[in-house]
Amino acid sequence: MNEERAKHALISIACCIVVIFAVYLFWGRDISNSANVAMQTAAAQKQTAQRVEQSAERMALLQAELKEIQSDMQSRALSNDDMSALQNRISGMEQMLSEDSIAPGYVERLTRLRLVDDARQRADLASLTALFDKCKTALNTTNRYLQTWENDLQNVSRDERGKRIAASNRVLERVDAILSQPHITRADYDTWSEQLSLESRPYIEAYEAGTPIALRDDATARFEAILQRVDEANEALFRRQSIVQRAIADCSQIAPANVALMDAMGRLREDRMTRFADENATARETALRDAAKRESDRIQTAQAERMAADADFKIAKEDAERLQIEAARQQIVAANADVEMALREKRLMHEFARDEAEINSLLKPFITDSDRQPTRGDDNAPKTWITVSRPFRPVSWGALSGSGALDDSLEGRQRLLFAGGSDMTFRPRGSFPVYSRTAANNPNVEQALKRSRELLLKYGQILVAKGMMSP
Repeated sequence: MNEERAKHALISIACCIVVIFAVYLFWGRDISNSANVAMQTAAAQKQTAQRVEQSAERMALLQAELKEIQSDMQSRALSNDDMSALQNRISGMEQMLSEDSIAPGYVERLTRLRLVDDARQRADLASLTALFDKCKTALNTTNRYLQTWENDLQNVSRDERGKRIAASNRVLERVDAILSQPHITRADYDTWSEQLSLESRPYIEAYEAGTPIALRDDATARFEAILQRVDEANEALFRRQSIVQRAIADCSQIAPANVALMDAMGRLREDRMTRFADENATARETALRDAAKRESDRIQTAQAERMAADADFKIAKEDAERLQIEAARQQIVAANADVEMALREKRLMHEFARDEAEINSLLKPFITDSDRQPTRGDDNAPKTWITVSRPFRPVSWGALSGSGALDDSLEGRQRLLFAGGSDMTFRPRGSFPVYSRTAANNPNVEQALKRSRELLLKYGQILVAKGMMSP
């Protein structure tokens, strides 16, 4: 640019010298010729100044675009499309250098290219933000499954429900199989949440501020990988929760065993290992007898050897056939159990749909949000049977059961009537009876309480799964 300015300055000086020389040579000419020479000189100087100004403006634009290209190359890895766009922009710069002035509409073209690039970045950012929202929703599901497990289901191993499961070998095998598998923990959930927060923070801030930001080439792939891991973990957590809940339901009418669930599973595994060891010992004894027999047969004639070989082949064939038959039988038993369980669940959901209107009316005080929850309290002080528990949510099925309100006794009916019919619940009652100390003795109230208890026990897990009751 300095060389260009110097060149134009020399031109201006030369023009001045020419003018002075012309005036000196033609001093004696008429005034009109002198005026023409002066006008021509002024026009030449003006044209020279315009060229200098246009060159300075062109160089300023070129420097600005070059700075933007360098910034793009340093901030992110460039794809083939990005390289093609840069080449076009550099070609435009070369065209500017070869022209005497800025090409018409070049500034408008630069502005348009920048607006298109900003719009593309904002669209990519919006798409990435939507993917982040999916990840966040999946992690919320993970947290809900973990809360259900931590607040209720993991206690099965220590309470009466676990002892009922321990009383059924078939159900115990199923529960042991699912609990023996590795599942994610609260620590895994915290790690994924922190990773998602760190990965998404710059993009979320840019999206909320409405400013464009260049995405990493692997940003979408990284969020999709997180989403896939969380979805797989949610499927495993759902299977564990469903199997344990089905086991609880299947064994609800079975007399509890004398051992806790974990002890029963420990014995089950010990028995399995013992059977495996016995089977191995039997197989070794059989192998030893066969070896002794083969050694003895080796001394016998070739006919005896052939007879012994035939006998071994027959035994092996029978064993194989017996194993195949047993495997097929086990598959049939498992398939029948799955079909029976599916039919039972389908039948229960059909009955729930049939009773849903009654549930919405009779169980209104249990499925409506409030900051009051049932608790055990003092047996002789009903006002202590309700406690404040925020946030606002439906009645907790676990808290209701733990308070004794579902016990089949007079005290249980009193507690159930207080939990749903007391003014202290701050919930609408629907068709549920109003609480008083003597109301439980009324035949109509007693019948309503009995029906409410049946519905809560029968559909409690469905109500929790649907969010109509808290866990």
